[in-house]
Amino acid sequence: EIDLAAPSAPPAEWAAAVTSAPVVVGHAAAVVGGNANDFDGEGGAAQVSVFLPVAEVVPSHGNLINEIKVAVSPSDTVKKRLNDKKWAQVFNAMTPMEYSSVIKAVAIEFDQPDIAALIAPSVRGGIFTHEYVISAIRVVSDWLRT
Repeated sequence: EIDLAAPSAPPAEWAAAVTSAPVVVGHAAAVVGGNANDFDGEGGAAQVSVFLPVAEVVPSHGNLINEIKVAVSPSDTVKKRLNDKKWAQVFNAMTPMEYSSVIKAVAIEFDQPDIAALIAPSVRGGIFTHEYVISAIRVVSDWLRT
C-alpha cells in the first residue's frame, strides 16, 4: 500500500536519471516505472504527485523534426534548441533538404516562415545560400511563396 501523506524519494536506481517536476495524475491508476499503481487519495480523490523519469533528447535532425511535429509551439521548441549549445552542430550541418524538412514539419502553414527565419542565421554558421531558399520555396504552399 502506498502512503500518500509522505512521498518517498525516487528509487536508488533512478539516481542518474533526469526527473521532472511533480505532476498530477488525474486517473485512478497510472503506470510509473513499468508498474501499475492505484492511487486513492482522501475522500476517494484520485490524484497524487509522482516523479516520472524524463529522458534527455539526443541532438539530431530527426529528433528536431519529431519535437516540432508534437510541439504546441514549434517556435518555442526551435528557440529552445537554438539556444542550446549541444544542438549547434545540428543547425550548423543542416543541408538545404534538411532545412526545408524542418519548415515542412511545422503543421500550421502560417508559422512556417517564422521557423524558417529563426533557423536561417544558424544554418552552416550563418552561410545561408540561395540553395536553402529554393529548397524552402519548394515545400511551402503557394500563398507563402509570394
